[in-house]
Amino acid sequence: MYNRSLILAGLILLAVPVNTFAANLSVNIKGIKSTEGNIVIGVLDGARGFPSKRKPYTGQIVKSEVPDLKVIFNDLKPGKYAIVAFHDIDTSGKINRNFIGFPTEAYGFSNDARGKLAPPEFEEAAIELGQENLEITFTISK
Repeated sequence: MYNRSLILAGLILLAVPVNTFAANLSVNIKGIKSTEGNIVIGVLDGARGFPSKRKPYTGQIVKSEVPDLKVIFNDLKPGKYAIVAFHDIDTSGKINRNFIGFPTEAYGFSNDARGKLAPPEFEEAAIELGQENLEITFTISK
């Protein structure tokens, strides 16, 4: 009898979806000026080292599309994220900068957050992903 109960409990656990608490995040990026190069999108999950010294939680590199692009990140755990994107025209995988250190390729952050002479703070760009799917839109520019 004990073995039947264990088998039944195991079958019930197998029937429960693994990602019960995961959601999809749809990211719409506007302001793309050319089809040259790629759009690099990073989903960052914390403030420490944000944005350039923090390794993305997940990300995608997609072919540039004019004038906007939609990318979907599937099965993200609920939490606070900030999205950063840039138009990697030369496909180097890195955002190009001028001699002062300012980006020369178009870039943007979720919530259309913009810093003054520096990147925005994580909290300015942060979005809250719950258990429901979420769609956000922001613009990239120089």
